[in-house]
Amino acid sequence: MVTTIGEKADEKTVKKKMLELTKQLFKEKSFDRREEIKHEIAALKNMLAAKKTKVGRKVVAKTKKKGAPKEAVAHLQLLHTLAATQDSEMARTREEITSSYRHRIDDLKNKFYDNVIVGDPEKKKKLYDELVFELTKLNEQLPDTIEKFRDYTTKKHLAELKKVRETTGPKEKEVLSETDKKIEKIEKNYAGEFDVLKDLISKRIEGVMRAASREAFEKKPEKERTTVEVEEAKLDDVISEISNLDAGTLLYYLHSKDPQYYKKYERKHVSKSEALSRARTLMAKEKGLNDDITRKYFGSLED
Repeated sequence: MVTTIGEKADEKTVKKKMLELTKQLFKEKSFDRREEIKHEIAALKNMLAAKKTKVGRKVVAKTKKKGAPKEAVAHLQLLHTLAATQDSEMARTREEITSSYRHRIDDLKNKFYDNVIVGDPEKKKKLYDELVFELTKLNEQLPDTIEKFRDYTTKKHLAELKKVRETTGPKEKEVLSETDKKIEKIEKNYAGEFDVLKDLISKRIEGVMRAASREAFEKKPEKERTTVEVEEAKLDDVISEISNLDAGTLLYYLHSKDPQYYKKYERKHVSKSEALSRARTLMAKEKGLNDDITRKYFGSLED
C-alpha cells in the first residue's frame, strides 16, 4: 500500500484513497477481494495513525529543533508507517493460515457429523477412522506450511527495514536506533509468533478428534457408567461446548473479560484466530478445567 500511493503521501491523499476503497468495498461481490480491500483500508488507517502518533510528533519536533534535514523527518515518518503496515500484514498472514486450516478442518468435521447419524456401529467407526486419518495428515503438513510463511514474512520485513537503514544518513541517529530495534524485534519474536499459531491449529485438530470419538463409539447409559466415565463425559461436554461457540460470542466474551487483549485484536496486533483462542482459554479456566486440559485443547494465558 505504501508503494501504491507513495511513501510520502500526505493525509489528504491517504484519506482520498480510503474513500475510493470504501466505495469499492460496497460494490465488490467477490469475498476474497472484499477481504483484500478491508486489509488495504486497515493499512491506510495505520498510515494515518503513524503520521499522527504522539511518539512520531515528539521525535519529529526534536529532530527539527536540532536542525536536521527534511530527509530525516521523512525517513522517520516512513519508518513509523512501515512498522504499522508490517504489524497489519503479520496479523493478516496469521489469519490467512488459520482461516485456511479452519475451513479444511470444518469441512472434514461437517462431513463426519452429516454421516455419523447412521446407526451401524461399524460404519461409525469407519467414518471416525477416516476423519482421524485426514486430520492427522493435516497436522503433519502444518509445520512445513508454517515454516514457509514464517521464512517469507521474516525475510520480507527484514529486507524492508534494512532498506530504510541503508537510505538513512549516519547523523539520523533516532531513525537508525528505532530501525535497529525493530529489526531485533523481528529476529527475536517472529519465530515464536508462528510457533504459537502452529500450536493453536494443532489444539483445534485435537479437540475435533476428541469430540468426534464420542459420536463414533457406543455410549453406556448413564446409570452404567463409572465415576471416572461420568467425569470424562462432563469434561467432553465442556470442551465441545467451548469449541463450538460462534466467533461473535467468543469475541464479546473476550471484550468483557480481557479488554486489553481485545484492543490488540482491534488494532490487528493479533489475528482473529488468536483472539478466539484467547477467549476459549479464558472460558475454559472460568468453567473449571484444569491447567493441563486447558493447555492441551485451548492454550495457556502465557502463550
